[in-house]
Amino acid sequence: MGTTAKPSALSNIWFIAINDVRHALSDRAVLLWLVLMPPVFFYFIGNVTQATFSQNGQNLIAGMAPPAVSDFAGQRLVTLLEEAGFEIVAPGNGGAAPAEREIVLSGDISQGLAQGETVTLTYEAEGPTARFEAAKIEGAVARLNMELTLAVTLGQPGTVADRLTGFANAERLIGVDIRAGGRLVKLPTGIQLTVPGIMVMFTMLVLLGSGAVMLFLERERGVLLRLAASPISRTEIVVGKWGGKMALGLIQIAMAMA
Repeated sequence: MGTTAKPSALSNIWFIAINDVRHALSDRAVLLWLVLMPPVFFYFIGNVTQATFSQNGQNLIAGMAPPAVSDFAGQRLVTLLEEAGFEIVAPGNGGAAPAEREIVLSGDISQGLAQGETVTLTYEAEGPTARFEAAKIEGAVARLNMELTLAVTLGQPGTVADRLTGFANAERLIGVDIRAGGRLVKLPTGIQLTVPGIMVMFTMLVLLGSGAVMLFLERERGVLLRLAASPISRTEIVVGKWGGKMALGLIQIAMAMA
């Protein structure tokens, strides 16, 4: 009489894993969250973040009334803001200056300096890049304050305006070399920014959601008891179940990447 060869451990693991995947893919709810919903989220959230983060702190527009010709400090502030990456336009110039980037000067900076008055600089910024834009404006104002302090306190010949111009044209003793680290030069936006996070979210959603439901149903229907009574070790059952969930996750990631 011939004897039937006992299936190997890998055969048992493969049998459990492949049947788990087939059973999961036969569920319409799993297919909905596996195939249909990820591209929908990619499209809508990708477009929203593309419009929100498209500037990445570059090509900033600031609405600011042009300072008077005699306002040398105001003229210097405009130069510093332009060096910080702002494009200065007149407020209300065809909507080119959004309200959240409007810089309002209360009075003449040079006149306020001469009379010892307080000149108020206010700006309104909203949105994800607000803190970044505010830091750029604060940096320009801080540099202007430093130059004005030196121009007033140093006993050099010439007026304060001449000294300020000299500081602006002077050679910098210490330079700052800023460069991007690594291979990624441009920050990801839109689809490039949202796909990795949403892909992880849907992978965890499908694996934890469908995986937990399948285990619960198998326990309620006695499938796990029948597996325990079969000539398959507990280790093979656990590894087979894990392999089925891992294969389902790989399918999810492959479709998202595609």
